Amino acid sequence: MPGAVRSLAFDAHGRLVTGTATGEVALWDVRGASRLRQLRPFGEPVDAVTFSRDGALVAAGSGDGAMQAWRTDSGALQSQLNPRHSKIIGIEFDPGAARLLAANADGTVVVADAAQGLPLAVLDGPSNLLLTAHFAPDGIRVVGASWDGTARVWDATSPYRRWSSAPIGGVCNIGMGVAPDRRFVGVACKGLPTRVWDTAQDSLLAELPSVTPVPGGDFLPALPAVSEDGDRAAIARGDVAEIYELPGGRLLRAIRHAAPVSAVALASAGRDVVSGAVDGSVLVTHDDGTQRALQASAGIDAAELLPDGSVVVTDAKRRLRIYDSASGLRADLELPARIMSLQRHAARLVALPSYADEAGPSLLIDLDRPRVVARLEGHVGRVYSVRWLAGERILTAGADGTASLWDGATGRLLRTFRGTPRYLADATLTPDGLVVAGDADGLLWFWDAETGDKLWTLPAHKSAVIGIHLEGADIVTRCFTGEISRWRLPAAHATIDACSHHVPCAIVLQ
Repeated sequence: MPGAVRSLAFDAHGRLVTGTATGEVALWDVRGASRLRQLRPFGEPVDAVTFSRDGALVAAGSGDGAMQAWRTDSGALQSQLNPRHSKIIGIEFDPGAARLLAANADGTVVVADAAQGLPLAVLDGPSNLLLTAHFAPDGIRVVGASWDGTARVWDATSPYRRWSSAPIGGVCNIGMGVAPDRRFVGVACKGLPTRVWDTAQDSLLAELPSVTPVPGGDFLPALPAVSEDGDRAAIARGDVAEIYELPGGRLLRAIRHAAPVSAVALASAGRDVVSGAVDGSVLVTHDDGTQRALQASAGIDAAELLPDGSVVVTDAKRRLRIYDSASGLRADLELPARIMSLQRHAARLVALPSYADEAGPSLLIDLDRPRVVARLEGHVGRVYSVRWLAGERILTAGADGTASLWDGATGRLLRTFRGTPRYLADATLTPDGLVVAGDADGLLWFWDAETGDKLWTLPAHKSAVIGIHLEGADIVTRCFTGEISRWRLPAAHATIDACSHHVPCAIVLQ
């Protein structure tokens, strides 16, 4: 074994994990006196290793402050982080292996999400390095002892995160920006079941079949659509739009087209469904099973049912068509780009250009007198999300790392909120006056909506934050790997006042 052994730990299955002075971490079969696998070949000295209680995970803490966790069955690295860059003296999983703590030489204890490698809390107080730290049996508290002669008990729960689901997969950005997240959220990950969550109750309503890609061409997969009441979900699978009952996921209806389905949407009120396919066919299916068939000029990119029964569709020939519930085609507009999302408020519509087309501004459209009112010029590059706010305002987020506020009547740019050099995928406005946006690095950014001042950032996920919505006093986030988290943050007015003396300021995890 290269390097002196600096740390070791046994589990109940006759295995041993070792950490060495040269940074190797290895898993051993004690009975067979053989090495099962090398988890890390070299690095900073490892002074702390541990197994999870069930033996499924093993973790190591290094001299440079790195915390790493691996799966024992495969040796795959599950998570890693280095929040303090201080030598780790001790490391331990909580009883459920959901969290990992590290006792650091700088006198702090870091509590992290073991799956995501995300710091949840930094516990401090000792004036000298910690000798040891452990979770209490309930996993809620942490006790630590320090060289300064003190022992401390901390509350180890996250000060901001209230709930989080587990990551699902590596490609869960299907539908990023197409529709703003709401209480009932459908999460579609490539090749995996579609999960529908009730974020107000932190509960999984159903696991439905996966969304299937649209073969050939340049059509995006149709998003899972979930009703505002959370009682219906629609999934596009091949040439069929499947309607499911929630909760539970019982299949209620299969709406069949003659070509692959490329768009599906549920009515904002009632249970009608509109679906469109790559051959330009559009079907409006009522709750009683009756249908109305329409035909566009090309494959359907987006569709929307209006409260009066009218239908709006956009197609691959850059046309926007409005069909009345009775008299047929009412308007046919030529647009400068293909459209992937339609966001309506009253008689106004914002059309978001498709990723499959060249980058271009969103379009503000008047539905009463069908016409393009304004181009929302201001972002550099693609716009990833758009939503309507109270007071007929529009908030967008884009590839240039900015969020922008617009007048919904005229399309005039009101304010720009500048954040990260990388993209912002979604943004919203809190009732107490904060603009919140999620970026490509998993951070939440906060600005004062009135002044545009950047206030703070919060590490929320290890991958890009691609969905944000408000749930009561909480902020709910959705990220690229499919997990959903719910956060409760300090009162905006107090934080704005505190940050007015130090801008920007960061939310500290303690």
